[in-house]
Amino acid sequence: MDSIKCMSIEVHTRAGDLNQIISILSSRNFEVKFFYPPIAKDPSGSSYQIKIKDLFNVKAWRKFVYGLCSLAGVKDRSAVILFAKRKASL
Repeated sequence: MDSIKCMSIEVHTRAGDLNQIISILSSRNFEVKFFYPPIAKDPSGSSYQIKIKDLFNVKAWRKFVYGLCSLAGVKDRSAVILFAKRKASL
């Protein structure tokens, strides 16, 4: 882990403790930031499909949906996106 300068992690909060991960990374000289994705899962458990034609369409669709969910304050708290960057050594 000493050779890692930065990382991005998706943490599933039902499977582990976010604070424990943050504590471990902080003790290894990482600056940690995280956010909950602005998406809500359908409580009925139904699935949906998005037909992917190219990367542009995926990015545009994601930006539109995330924007609407952010405006509505909707968040899925079962997963957290965590970013960690090693602090500069003096």
